[in-house]
Amino acid sequence: MRKLLSTTLAILLASAQTIFAQGAVPPLLPIGAAAAVAGGVTALAPKAGSAGRILSSGKTVFANDKISTDARGRLQVLFRDETVFTLGPDTEIVIDEFIYNPFDRSGEVLSTSVNKGTFRFVSGKVARKRPSAMKVKLPTGTIGIRGTIAGGAVLPDGSVLIALLGPGTNNTAGARPGSISVTNAGETVTISRPGFATIIRPGQPPTPPFKITPQQLAQLNTKPKAESGAGDPDGTAKDAKETGELGNSKSVADATGTKNAEDEDDAQSTTDAAQSADSVSDGDSSWDQVRNTSISGNGYYSTSGNYSCTGSGSCSTPGSGTLSTQVDVNFGTQQITNISFSLIGGPLAGQSTSLSSPVSFGTSGTATHTFQSGNLSNTNFANSQATFINDAGVAGQKLRVDLGFNNGSDTATGSTTGTYTPN
Repeated sequence: MRKLLSTTLAILLASAQTIFAQGAVPPLLPIGAAAAVAGGVTALAPKAGSAGRILSSGKTVFANDKISTDARGRLQVLFRDETVFTLGPDTEIVIDEFIYNPFDRSGEVLSTSVNKGTFRFVSGKVARKRPSAMKVKLPTGTIGIRGTIAGGAVLPDGSVLIALLGPGTNNTAGARPGSISVTNAGETVTISRPGFATIIRPGQPPTPPFKITPQQLAQLNTKPKAESGAGDPDGTAKDAKETGELGNSKSVADATGTKNAEDEDDAQSTTDAAQSADSVSDGDSSWDQVRNTSISGNGYYSTSGNYSCTGSGSCSTPGSGTLSTQVDVNFGTQQITNISFSLIGGPLAGQSTSLSSPVSFGTSGTATHTFQSGNLSNTNFANSQATFINDAGVAGQKLRVDLGFNNGSDTATGSTTGTYTPN
């Protein structure tokens, strides 16, 4: 008996040594489930040594999976942390890394790579706790996420269209609007207003955010609707519940204003996001609107108009001339960095001023800054004002300068409005 036991242990030990020497196949790590599968969808986890497999609704998705859809393929990946990633036709994504523990929230990571096609996502608990923990890598550039809905499309010319799409207008969960930061060629553009987008091209920085057009919205449409007879609805419910997804998908939908997880990519949510950009009514901006405008980086407002003056000095006979202005602004640091106000022609010709130091944006109320004598090279221009103006749905697209000139003997007034020009 002892001899038989010794022989058996020796065989088992030798087998274990052989497996170790050859390199044991690491176990597959479940990270979520597939849902709303239509058309042809396959998954392959090469790093885990697995073979390719056909995905249907309810089937488990593993870490390192490379998921591909064919020309009619669509699906959603429901992650354990409630992140919902939707893939459109002819799309390929790799789930590079996913670490999530609902009991110990330290060290969480969600990293994916989109190689081609169209995609949309609703970020979950990983991004809500630590936004820097979720990254979406693209053939050109990366996306950083701060609790939101976003989408993108890798276009035929190699460029990538990326848009902020939510939270939706039906949001009743008190969710704060999120943002995305898009990085390429060493520069980053942040989008904080739903319905705005950027484009990144190989070797170039992201474009300044712009209001997305209906045609561009159509490029982001994934519509993950399961076809009749496709997938396994009962299996979806069973497997998704096992991974903790189906029961949580409703909370994701509630937080983003969508009807349910499978409808998250419905065209209506995209339309709602675009319409939210239209909620910026034309007229004087608020400081909150200017702080969250889609405009980014450095630029200026340059324009000219007329001034008129009266007084007991040079303007003892009322006169007029040209008011020329330029206001430099940095939306990244949220500052008016300099001004150049000049009176050209007329009784006050030659009077001009500039800022001694930058001034920060305000925090509340109408976005008007009144220039103070202590921060001007020519104190006669004290009490002149600059007011940001919303135009065509863009906060701060224009700026109005209202002249307030007083040298003790003469006063001058005038107003002129310019449009933002990026540097």
